[in-house]
Amino acid sequence: MVAFRYVGVVAAAVVAAKARGAHAAWPELAEHLAAAVVARAAARPDVVVPVPAAPDRARDRDVDHADLLAGVVARRLSVPKLTPLVAAGGRPDPAAPSGAARRRLPARALPAVGSLGGRVLVVDDVLTTGATARTAAAALRGAGADGVDLAVLARAGHHPLG
Repeated sequence: MVAFRYVGVVAAAVVAAKARGAHAAWPELAEHLAAAVVARAAARPDVVVPVPAAPDRARDRDVDHADLLAGVVARRLSVPKLTPLVAAGGRPDPAAPSGAARRRLPARALPAVGSLGGRVLVVDDVLTTGATARTAAAALRGAGADGVDLAVLARAGHHPLG
């Protein structure tokens, strides 16, 4: 599920937040994503999991944008938000020219739970190649999720997901 295309004011808001720390639009964008999830969700998730930002990026920005979005979505759905665990090395660079780096995203970035069970909604801010989403879904299914869905604020380009 994609709330917006990564163009115009949405792309400008994402860039402003990530590059300049201008987060004023994010609560409203998060509400739009939550409303889109509620309106379009085929099956209600049991938990929401944000795709984690690289620790250094979250620290530098004072916020993990996917976590912010996931919190609003989880509250709107009245389901718990799980906190991802991130090991040293962080997440691949989202500016990588291909999906190769994203396909190497280790399963370590998602909740370390023995038996997750249920449906999981993965939330991220921008879908680029779709590789991070595919890797997250595989890791969560490996952790026992019965089903994995994706919700992103914006999609850049044309991808098989969303």
